[in-house]
Amino acid sequence: MKKLSLFIILMTLPMRWLSAQDANLKAFYTLNLIRYVGWNQKALDGDFVISVVGNKDVAEQLRIHSAGKRFGHQYYAIREYDKVEDVNFGQVVFIGNDISLSTNSRQLLEKARNFGVLIITESEGMINQGAAVNFVHRDEGLRFELNARNAGYANLQFSSRLEAMSAAINLR
Repeated sequence: MKKLSLFIILMTLPMRWLSAQDANLKAFYTLNLIRYVGWNQKALDGDFVISVVGNKDVAEQLRIHSAGKRFGHQYYAIREYDKVEDVNFGQVVFIGNDISLSTNSRQLLEKARNFGVLIITESEGMINQGAAVNFVHRDEGLRFELNARNAGYANLQFSSRLEAMSAAINLR
């Protein structure tokens, strides 16, 4: 029985490591790609708030990567939520893959348009459900896809450098 338990633990370690590595990369990419977004003036007031819904690992990695750093003159503030309805908007909303954007998309998109919020997701097909940035696994690696139209609805613009970096499909 001890051997079976040890075997199960050893088999789940790579999955946990991959999950942690995935969250680490998504946090790193998020903090870097936001530098290539044309933000409206209102977004540059107060703290730079990144709200994370449904992915505690990404929220934790965002806290680690942003600790003691600034976005321009703004301090980073990472907020964590369980449901989209509870989000108190800042500049970015990162929606985990366990959250159905299609169920909450109308409410979320309406708020995003009003507040100039960049919506980032991590589920296949969410770029067509209102996300401006979507992390996907392609070619054995993590990539991101962009939808400039969805960003435009929130009065945000992607720089041409960010669009060139996108290794997945770039929808306009």
